[in-house]
Amino acid sequence: MFAGTVVAAGLILHALARIMQKRSLPATGEELEKAHQRRLQSRKGTTSGLPIVCAVRGRGGTLDFAIKIAQEMNRPLYILFVREQPTLNLEDFK
Repeated sequence: MFAGTVVAAGLILHALARIMQKRSLPATGEELEKAHQRRLQSRKGTTSGLPIVCAVRGRGGTLDFAIKIAQEMNRPLYILFVREQPTLNLEDFK
């Protein structure tokens, strides 16, 4: 009984969300084109969304790929430079 109630509530909420989504979208192709142009103009020179983090050890394919993807997705890119460092142990002092 409980599982059926949870599934029914989820399906009802899903249907309501789809109805609300359809109402918020422009109806005609001309309105869609205008909305697309406004979105493109507002994005020029800015980034949006969650940042992409890329860990690299040097310049190379990984960094180039991350830059390309960040530009295509219009998202900020944070680069984490990783360098191997020797460590000291207590055994090194003996």
